[in-house]
Amino acid sequence: MKKINLDKPIWIIGDVHGQYEQLIRLLEKIPKNANICFVGDLIDRGFKSKEVIKLIKEKKYYCVKGNHEDLMINFNKIHKYPFWIKYGGVETIHSYINIQKDILTKGFFQNIKLLELLKKDTSFIEDIIWMKSLPRIIKFIIPNEKPLYVSHSSIKLFETDKKILKNNSTYNILWNRKSREEVNFAINIYGHTIVSKENIFISKSHINIDTGAFLNFEYLKQGKGILTAIEYPSFKKIHSN
Repeated sequence: MKKINLDKPIWIIGDVHGQYEQLIRLLEKIPKNANICFVGDLIDRGFKSKEVIKLIKEKKYYCVKGNHEDLMINFNKIHKYPFWIKYGGVETIHSYINIQKDILTKGFFQNIKLLELLKKDTSFIEDIIWMKSLPRIIKFIIPNEKPLYVSHSSIKLFETDKKILKNNSTYNILWNRKSREEVNFAINIYGHTIVSKENIFISKSHINIDTGAFLNFEYLKQGKGILTAIEYPSFKKIHSN
């Protein structure tokens, strides 16, 4: 867990999933020099994952690790590579290398030639090293406000950080989709499970802001297919569309 003291509010941005243009539109609506943190899943499913990572690294925005970052980090593990490919890794790979036709015709699964190309791509490896450095949870402390815990999926909250770390496994921090018990002493903002922008519920302690940025425009009428940010402690929301 990384702990950060702030003297002003912070904006938390939901799962980007390679939607670079949506991210730019959203950032243009956020005040300049604002504190910004991402809930992870910057990559996969969209074709500009590399550009998204580059922007966040250059701006030195805060970010926690998502389950998709974890999949990319473990791309060369035989039991995780097919899973990454199935859930959006193909689009991420396209953003890093020009994939040869013979690789495409043979398919991505367990393709040794493709794995070797990825291992030789400097920017791909550098981004994996950066992803490995991301914390699973960031605790933001703002004077006179409840502590804010940012994670990829919802976590169990306790009054001490030691208990939070003890009672939240790495798997649950990255993959949990269950609702959590509400508390009065802290706030957890996360993503991972898609909701419509109308259904972003600001409860006592848990707020999900993943509005499915990677979904196509058919979903706009359902309040999905957009990227969302929320400011803490005001809870003001803005959207990319």
